[in-house]
Amino acid sequence: MPSSPVPSLLLTSYCTLSTSPTTSLSCFESFVSELPNLRSGSHGYVGDDSSDTAKGYHTFGGMSEYNSEREGIIFSRGSLPSSSSPLFRSRCLELRRSAISLSRTILNSISAHLKLPEDYFESEFGDLEYNCQWHIKRYNSKEGVVLPVHTDPSLISILMHDFEEGEGCEGLEVLVEEEGGKVWREVEGGGWGKCNVLVGSVMERITGGFFKASRHRVRRSSSSGSPPPERVVATFFIRPSEKAVLRLPPSPLLEGKKVKEMEFGAWLRRTARNYERHKARAVEKVIKKEEKAKGVVKPASSSSEKSQKTKKNKKKNFSPLPPSVPNTPKIDSPVYSPCGSACQIIGDEITGQEKYLGGDCGSDGRIYAIPGCARQVLRIDCETGVTDLIGPVFEGDFKWLRSVKAVDGDGNEAIYGLPCHADSVLKIVPATGEVKTFGDLGGQMWKYHGGNLAEGRIWCIPQKAKRVLVINPQDDSISYVGGPFEGECKWYGGLPGKADGCIYGMPQCSHGVLKINPKTATVDIIGSFPEGGHKWHGGLVDANGDILAIPANADSCLKVCPSTGEIKVFGEGKVRTGKHRDDGKYKFLGGVLGVDGNVYFIPSDSDRVVQVNPKTEEVREVGPSLENEIYVENKWQNGFSAEDGSIYAVPLKGANVLCIRPHKLTESGEPEVSVIGGPYLGLNKWEGGVVGPDGACYCMPLGHRRVLRISPPGGVVLKATTGNTVGKRGEIVADMAVLRSSNHTTKYSKARKNDKGPVGEPLPPAALEQATFAYPHGLRSTITKMLKAGVGDIFEGDFEVLEDITLQGRGLMKKDKGKSQKTLTALVAADEEFLATFDAFVEEAIIPYLKRKLGGLENTLKFYVQRPPTVRIQPGPSSKSVRPHCDAEYGHQPGELNFWLPLTDPKATSTTLWVETEVEGGEYKALECGVGEVAAFWGTKLRHYVPCNESGRSRVSIDFRVGVEGYFDPEWSMKGTVDDHNRRVVEM
Repeated sequence: MPSSPVPSLLLTSYCTLSTSPTTSLSCFESFVSELPNLRSGSHGYVGDDSSDTAKGYHTFGGMSEYNSEREGIIFSRGSLPSSSSPLFRSRCLELRRSAISLSRTILNSISAHLKLPEDYFESEFGDLEYNCQWHIKRYNSKEGVVLPVHTDPSLISILMHDFEEGEGCEGLEVLVEEEGGKVWREVEGGGWGKCNVLVGSVMERITGGFFKASRHRVRRSSSSGSPPPERVVATFFIRPSEKAVLRLPPSPLLEGKKVKEMEFGAWLRRTARNYERHKARAVEKVIKKEEKAKGVVKPASSSSEKSQKTKKNKKKNFSPLPPSVPNTPKIDSPVYSPCGSACQIIGDEITGQEKYLGGDCGSDGRIYAIPGCARQVLRIDCETGVTDLIGPVFEGDFKWLRSVKAVDGDGNEAIYGLPCHADSVLKIVPATGEVKTFGDLGGQMWKYHGGNLAEGRIWCIPQKAKRVLVINPQDDSISYVGGPFEGECKWYGGLPGKADGCIYGMPQCSHGVLKINPKTATVDIIGSFPEGGHKWHGGLVDANGDILAIPANADSCLKVCPSTGEIKVFGEGKVRTGKHRDDGKYKFLGGVLGVDGNVYFIPSDSDRVVQVNPKTEEVREVGPSLENEIYVENKWQNGFSAEDGSIYAVPLKGANVLCIRPHKLTESGEPEVSVIGGPYLGLNKWEGGVVGPDGACYCMPLGHRRVLRISPPGGVVLKATTGNTVGKRGEIVADMAVLRSSNHTTKYSKARKNDKGPVGEPLPPAALEQATFAYPHGLRSTITKMLKAGVGDIFEGDFEVLEDITLQGRGLMKKDKGKSQKTLTALVAADEEFLATFDAFVEEAIIPYLKRKLGGLENTLKFYVQRPPTVRIQPGPSSKSVRPHCDAEYGHQPGELNFWLPLTDPKATSTTLWVETEVEGGEYKALECGVGEVAAFWGTKLRHYVPCNESGRSRVSIDFRVGVEGYFDPEWSMKGTVDDHNRRVVEM
């Protein structure tokens, strides 16, 4: 390393250094050759200390939404996967030694710059090699953003790419400050013999912002017209130990800075929960705001009442029923299916991942979700759609998994959460609002998975635990029976044998079926199968009382007959995984008994639904192939049979709800399989469904922030309080797709034939290149404030976020005669705060961008800026779209450029602007542009359109055009143009 990397790290948050080309090349070659073996081995899993100690191989989309476009292998705690070949292991060790040596040199340089002891970071934060987590990832050949913007939870990160040394890094981009604002810059210098160093968010935290964390992303593109090549990269995250305290180093350069001290492990868990989201509004503030708005006054408590409450709250993990506070339901408009079922998103937003893992309907008719990584119990009111959090705060990940209902010693029906990582049992008493824990099970992870009630006690199925856990609801005591049973992932699910009263656990990796006899409190293992393999994933009881296990990695069905004691395997080769896999794994992860007496397996990675006739043991695939779904891995895990007889599967990674209509409901006599609702983008959205007293299924939020409600045909559909009012077909009634603020129109004119057109040439090619760049323009908040003034005139009801804007009934109808458009236009033109923010944005970001694209001209130029910009609101659900067009049709000139800013999250509506890739080319590509980013394109000649908004929320954007002196003719206007755009002249 010839010079210190510190100046570059301080200036841009990254730098490029030289390394040994041979080391990285040999490791990458070995990794690519080892991939087939890695795919057939065990998948990645979460370690015992935190979710960030994952290790092992993962598929595309596995383990995290950040892996949707990449597969690879993760190394943690200084270990390597046991399934890897000796050659691969040795080369990985060599690469790691090289990276660790380099990281020590870099951190020593930072120490020297901060005037600290040379080995400060390693002595303060622990051994670098042991605490380092590193990945080797292979990206697919998809274009666009394949890894979203983020910072790394590390001191520094070191990246090594698998390609010959070149100028770029195959799409690695860093957000840097330049004159005129922040822009995305591709990291220069990569490949064999080079490494790229990024500043991590831990370094930013402990130095009080002296070093800035590198905000980066991966954005692939190809100039040749063919897909970009596969990208392989090794990334080393140099991190502190779990117990290391993050504190301000004693450097004279950091005097005056303050850092809140906390252990790295605690910070890491908190960061993981809050990653990629803005700071959430505190629930207490929301309640207080609603109380104030509605004039709600809490009654004062007497001193004796306060004393009694204080005494109760001192009980371990006990929380009284929250005070009755009016809560405004947040219910999106329903999305109807052709058969009449409706899907709605309801409730307040709850942030975090892996939040809830199952739930139950309480005796009060409300649903209670079991906290996995969430910190409180979620309660859902089925009558109103209101959701709230109750009970004490519970820290930790994967605390409880699934639940069982039982009557306790006080005669109350209680819901018991089964311990996974938690060291206690969770108890919820809906009648009293009591939420508490009891028992001491120790700190083992992945204890139990499933259970059932028999003989007045709950019997829990061991996953990693060595014995069966028995919960006695009469006195909230625990005991153990059976075992010890060694191993991990032994059994899944606890299913009742109707004929013998026993409880059965289906073998995942165990060599046999677990049989619990509650009457005698004895446990046996019956049957004989090969150990390991994640064979079957739970099961269900069929109409005959037999138990069918769900084939996950197994190639056949397993039947357990409690009446005879028979265990048999059938349907060999009739269950298949999807075409995207070559290892035969993860076929099905759930099943439902249909009204026709058949069992239907819910496809996870399989492409087809499988129907099993329990009487004849016929196994066959039904319905169309699902191989072209948006997500093909882990699509659905479980489902329920509704009152109408249809089966609805809960979308995990699937973009829609899966609907299966057994043959008794169809005219053809064959089952019908379709997808309804959505599309719901993102991974790991919901898991576990609970049928409410209203007959609707409520899906528990896992990674999604809100609850999904599925109502069968004829069932109750909750009245929407957000989104837009819809007609009987589930769409808003509209003649057009978008309400816009501009009155600019064009009519046919005979004089147009003789129009010579504008004086000037098209902009230079460099300026016409389509581009997206980030800039904190602040226009979302100012527009939200501005549009609130339109409530009552254009919009129905108040709203907090733009996505929840609701247009009045006739706002998109021709009968409205442009009233809503004129009102919106006047609203925009009169808002001085908005226009001032817009003017500043143009001068600080847009004009400097254009000058750079024009070659960095030093001369002063005139720019003709459309002012006000056009505000566009596209409500949904609607089948109306904006047709493909180019702006030349509306009198715009070749000497101007379009700028488009989405003000709502594209994921909320799955709708964005599509633009032609070349003039008259006929091929369109979606603009990958989010809130806080700006897209530039030549809309005068490139056709563009907006597809229909099928969601129940609204899309809001602004756009404008800027003409450049020498290319734009300010005196020309196309014949027939009405109410042309005003232009503000800016000289810079």
